[in-house]
Amino acid sequence: NGFVSTQSILSVAIVLIIGGVCFYILSFGNNQIEVFNPQFSWAGSAVCYTGYNMLTAVAVLCILAKDTQKKTSVFSALITFVILVFLMAVMWYIIFKFDGIINLGSMPILRICMYNSNNLAIIYSLAVFFSMLTTAVSSAYALSVKYSGAFGEYILYAVSFFLSGFDFSFIVDRLYRLGGMLSFILIIGVILKEIKYIK
Repeated sequence: NGFVSTQSILSVAIVLIIGGVCFYILSFGNNQIEVFNPQFSWAGSAVCYTGYNMLTAVAVLCILAKDTQKKTSVFSALITFVILVFLMAVMWYIIFKFDGIINLGSMPILRICMYNSNNLAIIYSLAVFFSMLTTAVSSAYALSVKYSGAFGEYILYAVSFFLSGFDFSFIVDRLYRLGGMLSFILIIGVILKEIKYIK
């Protein structure tokens, strides 16, 4: 219960911060920009960059599923879908607007916030921190349940320490893509298994 409650609170905070930052950029930021370049390879990145979260999400959902009602799950998924589609559409527009104007790097919204205001960048950094925290907690939760022994935990610590040495841009550009591809395969496997179960 504590795990789910903590994730829920942080998720709401992430949505509010990102929504507020996007509203500020569109309303009060530097909007004297007339560039809107649709020639941006977003489809592959969208699958890879968001798909890697499915690797941990599926594991957590499998653990929590026994205590969850189907109606609640469907309602939660619907709310999440609507909110995220709206936020992603707004962020997509903002990124397109600044594409070619500034160096967006591996964290484009953060760069755009820095371009407009340092205080805005600090506020958005909270959303980034909360996002990393929820992902880390989700990963640790599922793995700690699976590998609860001392030896397994030492392996997890060693792997985590090893990965922390990589540059963040390398992790985003390479490891996120790899995770996204693996998650896409995982999703197909889950769907096929569900179809087989229904039959």
